Amino acid sequence: MDGSGYRYVEGYADCVARFGADEAYGLCTDLDGDGRAGYPDSG
Repeated sequence: MDGSGYRYVEGYADCVARFGADEAYGLCTDLDGDGRAGYPDSG
């Protein structure tokens, strides 16, 4: 974390592009703590 309360999540922009801004908040966060958006099997 960079101290701002936010952290960069790999794949977030692609996830938003795929699902749309309305769905992105829940689906495109780092759901399993591996630094990538979504679950590990989500691509």
